Amino acid sequence: MTEHSPQSAPQPASAWKRRARSLAPWLVAGLAMFWVTHAVHWGDVWRACEHVPLGWFVGTSLVMLLLNCAADTLAMYYTFGWFGCHVPYRELFVIRGATYLVAVVQYYVGQAAILGFLRSRKGVPLWRGAGWILFVSAINMGVLILIAAAGLARAQIDIKWLKMVPAVVAVTVVGYAILLRIKPAFLTRVQMLAPIFEMGITGHIKATIVRIPHVLVLILWHYLSLRWFGVRVPVITALVYLPAVFFFAALPVSVQGLGLSQWAAVTFFVAYSDSGKPAVLAYSLAMTAVSLVIQVSMGVVFLRAAQRLGMREQPPVDAAQGVAPVAAG
Repeated sequence: MTEHSPQSAPQPASAWKRRARSLAPWLVAGLAMFWVTHAVHWGDVWRACEHVPLGWFVGTSLVMLLLNCAADTLAMYYTFGWFGCHVPYRELFVIRGATYLVAVVQYYVGQAAILGFLRSRKGVPLWRGAGWILFVSAINMGVLILIAAAGLARAQIDIKWLKMVPAVVAVTVVGYAILLRIKPAFLTRVQMLAPIFEMGITGHIKATIVRIPHVLVLILWHYLSLRWFGVRVPVITALVYLPAVFFFAALPVSVQGLGLSQWAAVTFFVAYSDSGKPAVLAYSLAMTAVSLVIQVSMGVVFLRAAQRLGMREQPPVDAAQGVAPVAAG
């Protein structure tokens, strides 16, 4: 093949697209951070950290992130088993811990690593495995929405459009259940969507139940941290707003949700702090920083064992970029 052959011509464009995809999340994160912090004095943010019990904060974060990994792994363990793929819990825990390292920049890379493991260890076809991950991600987001809707049904919220959420969620759940029941042929023929319809209504309920502990661990951790940073959020309000913060943090358009999660936290919690915006920003940035350090450390610890089990640093799963990367935490 010559240098100017038709096969080699598209390579520069492909390389440019890859660079653009890599830089875009950093750009979004930078713009969002500028928007959130442009009127904040960083001295006030630092002073908001002075009275935080640092030992309790870091120690609790470590425990909660380990519990988060364990609960997330448990949900995947049962879900994969219901799809007929039985992976030992210990192996799946090691893989999940290792993916924290490769998911530092973008969440879908961690999901792709799980697909690479399923493919090499269990021979799961790429698109079928992608369907499983899509199902897991959808259930994760669904649990966040359901918890938020349940909280909104009882909370006293001044934001008018939020009061409509429980009714909208109820209608959506009914419509989705009908869709699962009738199983439209044009959807079930799509390989990546087929596992969703295979699970049916009962499978969705079971997957929701085993996913709840994972989300509750995150909510408890963030609730405690908010209190330590002087943001006095009532429990019911936290159940409403924290899932929304997790949602923005999980959107695959920013590095580790940086910028978007801070914007969401300030939007929802600033009214509950005597110090205002600096305290909420201090809480949110501290959570991002401690999460990053602990998760990268976990990834380094588990990476070698995960590679022995079949996880690849660069898994052959480019198509996994189409999987909705919306799981929180």
